[in-house]
Amino acid sequence: MPDKKTAIVTGASRGIGAGLVEVFLNEGYNVVATSRHVSQSLTASPHLVLVDGDIGKQETGAKTVEAAIKHFGTIDVLVNNAGIYRASLSRSLLPRTSMPWCRPIYWASFTSPSSL
Repeated sequence: MPDKKTAIVTGASRGIGAGLVEVFLNEGYNVVATSRHVSQSLTASPHLVLVDGDIGKQETGAKTVEAAIKHFGTIDVLVNNAGIYRASLSRSLLPRTSMPWCRPIYWASFTSPSSL
């Protein structure tokens, strides 16, 4: 059994996600950090593995889990911090007859993390 706990943090490239990565590392955790361009924002280390990709896509979730198991042997914590900003959504949330605009939000927030 690994002696350190492992956390996965989605949406880890900036803001709250990057702050959580730092806190977990300072608390002695191994961390797998993922976001679309996380390797441009953070630097990998022996206790930090970076996975670039859209967590709304199942293959990114699979790569993230594989990285955690390969490098650290366990997953103890999952922080789903990924978010989606769509300017068109923020301008107007008028009632709609169909809701295809919400599918990416649903995938990033519910479906993809549950597959981890």
